[in-house]
Amino acid sequence: FIIQSLASTDKFKSGLELSQKLDGIIANTFINVETRTELFEHIEMIKAQVTNTNARYVIHFDCHGNEDGIGIFDTFDNAEFVEWEAFRLLFREIYTNTHTRPIISFSSCKGFNVMKLIAAFEPCPYDVITGSLINIPFEDSVDAYFNFYTNMNNGMAFVQNWEEIRRTYPKINFIAIQSNLLFEMAWESYFKTQLTPQAIKERRTKIIAEVEQITKVPVTPQQLAVLDIGLSPGQAGDDYKRFRDKFYS
Repeated sequence: FIIQSLASTDKFKSGLELSQKLDGIIANTFINVETRTELFEHIEMIKAQVTNTNARYVIHFDCHGNEDGIGIFDTFDNAEFVEWEAFRLLFREIYTNTHTRPIISFSSCKGFNVMKLIAAFEPCPYDVITGSLINIPFEDSVDAYFNFYTNMNNGMAFVQNWEEIRRTYPKINFIAIQSNLLFEMAWESYFKTQLTPQAIKERRTKIIAEVEQITKVPVTPQQLAVLDIGLSPGQAGDDYKRFRDKFYS
């Protein structure tokens, strides 16, 4: 599935070009969207189409983006913004319905913010995420993705494919991240932000307030001792196991 949303000033329609190059080699569906609502409707149709199938599939976006999300343009160049977190929720819903992890590609300037596409203690809805962290020439991106997808279709090993695209098309700074590396990145982010002394202190205060609000009585010293053990750095291993089990569920 190739989803495109570009401004009228973008004379090179890279999503359409990629779709046409792939025709006759890899079956694909080209979709041009002009509004946020239309985008979500098409993703719902994709979800319905891939439900109850075991086929591996790709959802490829050709659009303009930044650190916070992507822009959707209508024929008058009015733009709507779609945040990365909104995509995360959509893709999680697709995975929940299909139990198949797609390859998600963002062919756009600063194509994706990986850490906003994955979440702590949630199933990972992606097999691979691809994109770029820099402003990219769309002509090069068409050739790069054409070769990436055809190499993949021909059975080339993932790492070899990724390295070849990076070497052949250096201007797009191509990045492709498999789910195992996504897990390590997600855990590292969680560890650095949620298991610091300050974060643990804030979690402790929040838990105490929530418990006392429910029970209407102060937390006892015995309960505090149990809570402190549960929040201690030594329990990070248990967090890691729960994080991993949920990520791959």
